[in-house]
Amino acid sequence: IIVDPESEYLPIGEVFGAQILDISTKTRNHLNILDMADVSLLDKEDQQEDLVKEKSNLLASLFESVLKEFSDADASIVDRVTRLTYERFENSDKTPTLVEWHQILDEQPEEVAKSLSLNLEPYTKGSQNIFAHETNIDLSAKFIIFNIKALDERMKPFAMKVILDQIWKQVVSAQGKQTTWLWFDELQLNFDTEENASWFMKLWSRVRKYGAVPT
Repeated sequence: IIVDPESEYLPIGEVFGAQILDISTKTRNHLNILDMADVSLLDKEDQQEDLVKEKSNLLASLFESVLKEFSDADASIVDRVTRLTYERFENSDKTPTLVEWHQILDEQPEEVAKSLSLNLEPYTKGSQNIFAHETNIDLSAKFIIFNIKALDERMKPFAMKVILDQIWKQVVSAQGKQTTWLWFDELQLNFDTEENASWFMKLWSRVRKYGAVPT
């Protein structure tokens, strides 16, 4: 799997018949940011992690990177809505998406929630909603390239995190069956803030633990 922010790996991908996935506002390829790894396949240490909290932190990271203002109150609302969303779908076969997440955000009574709802509309219902749909990408192909060059510059650092989160989910499912070689170009995009760097380093280490070989 190659994560390619600048379309530099497309020629070699075309020669070897790679599945090239374009991640941009016009794409038909979607990754559901609320997808979770199968908890039963995690080791005991990771099963004790609060995966919902991690997902809340990921969402807060996205919103902070794309909004002009993102306050502690906004972060608190994001954390609450994320927990409510997973609780509501706990006994459902369906994985929630940002569409359902936004609907629950609209149920919150605070003014800050109403303001946040309006600000997030482009990313849940509007033109930037590439991570708000059910995942329709099969990550089991032998050679995959995620091409994110056409993505808005503000979204690129976050897109790389979402992609790695999805790859980790696939690696967990494939552990003991196959080895995933992960080429992650333009790695510095994930270290724009201390919080993003910490999140990325943790997940980078995690994919190694489950059998991936990152480069």
